[in-house]
Amino acid sequence: MPGTRTLQFYCLDAVSKMPRSEEEMQTREVRRFIASHPFPDEVQPIIVLLKQCQPTDAAKELLCDFLMKRGKLDDLTIPQVIVANITVLDFQNCPGISDVACFAIAGAQCTRLKKFDLRLLRKTRPEVTSAGVIAVVESCKLSLRTLKLARCTNVDDQALDVISRRCVGLRALDLNGCTKVTDQGIKNLARLRTVQSLGLSATQLTDDGCMFVAEQAITRTLGELAISNCAKVSDVGATALISSCKHLKMFMHHGCPLITEASRELLVPHADGHVTWTVQW
Repeated sequence: MPGTRTLQFYCLDAVSKMPRSEEEMQTREVRRFIASHPFPDEVQPIIVLLKQCQPTDAAKELLCDFLMKRGKLDDLTIPQVIVANITVLDFQNCPGISDVACFAIAGAQCTRLKKFDLRLLRKTRPEVTSAGVIAVVESCKLSLRTLKLARCTNVDDQALDVISRRCVGLRALDLNGCTKVTDQGIKNLARLRTVQSLGLSATQLTDDGCMFVAEQAITRTLGELAISNCAKVSDVGATALISSCKHLKMFMHHGCPLITEASRELLVPHADGHVTWTVQW
């Protein structure tokens, strides 16, 4: 079609006419393609090409990042571009991700994956379940440092059990909006000793879960904690958490009707940080 650019992998350098390695040539051609196709609607030629050739891992990694940033990674494209060396997978702009994509990622054995973000901006992602999350976590072999599962409404306590055993070096865990997560799953997080940021908003957290967490080693490293919209958490649970988290800089509990001024008073020593609360009128 006139005016349409097609990605091609050459065997000779266009300038020097000297042979180059396949990886070097493919990488260069991928960079050229990306530079000339800045808009999301123009990724179809790259999808067609992936079905017709066998690009190197370096070329796949570039394509993966390109499609990811443009929200075009989905269950169909992930198996074609995922490589073991990938370190970041951020699907905030990719609505077409489900357990199918998670299983493909697990199959690639991404043992260098540091950040896995399944959040979908302003929407839920019910297509991802505990089974998909568990598959990815078990394949990463302890590499994950950031795991964001916010609004994955079909992730439950079963996933938290595996996360707590396999992600021993985790620094940030976002479970905000995981409505099937209960105290039982949250108690499993006691195994984690390096988490600095923990999101439990809009889960089934209660005072019992708060008090259990407050007695665990995880409180020694927590600097950010969110329990907003947890209607069953009262001053009993909130004060237990605030008192035990000595390095707390951010504590969010909007939409918790049972938390009162009594908890707010305990936040005063942390006022140099970003502490937020809800005042009931």
